[in-house]
Amino acid sequence: MKSLVYKNNRGQLIVEYVLLLAIAAVVSGIVVSRLASRDPDSPGAIVSGWSKVVQSIGTDPVDDCLKPSCPN
Repeated sequence: MKSLVYKNNRGQLIVEYVLLLAIAAVVSGIVVSRLASRDPDSPGAIVSGWSKVVQSIGTDPVDDCLKPSCPN
């Protein structure tokens, strides 16, 4: 009788684990789609952050410090 109870609990644990795993996969998919969205109207946080980094590199402010009026 005791063995039968353990088998039932083991099956329930497996079902709960699979359900939690499925929920975690769905939630992570939603989060990733929001963070890495490439929609031009509302880009994700990662895409907009990377765009700012690329634009700041493109402005190349180092060239301004090569002039004689450099504050350094």
